Amino acid sequence: MADEKPKITVLDDDAAIGDLLTKYLTKRNYAVASFVSAKQALKYIENNPVNLMIVDVNMPEMNGFEVTKAVKTLKPNLPIMIMSSDCLQERKDEMAKLGICDYIQKPFNLNYLENRIALNQSVNHR
Repeated sequence: MADEKPKITVLDDDAAIGDLLTKYLTKRNYAVASFVSAKQALKYIENNPVNLMIVDVNMPEMNGFEVTKAVKTLKPNLPIMIMSSDCLQERKDEMAKLGICDYIQKPFNLNYLENRIALNQSVNHR
């Protein structure tokens, strides 16, 4: 459908971050599914169309890199952005090898995040 909203899946073990991103991005015409559990997010990704996934790096169940590897086995072309309060500059090569399309440093400005999402062509094409 031409009017279908781009679908974003958010995974962060901090429910407040997921809620904030869901509210913000929904108001900007994205369809958002947010999860605090990596296993639930992976099950959702496996069974639903998604245009972009935003994943926190530091989580107890699976870290963001482990989630990325699992997602890429299910949907190799799914763009994944990661977010972290840690500086991941030294892991740029690893992120590129995993197919991570972007990295957002926490705390971040919501407008900045939205601009980074807009730069991702996969989210904007229908």
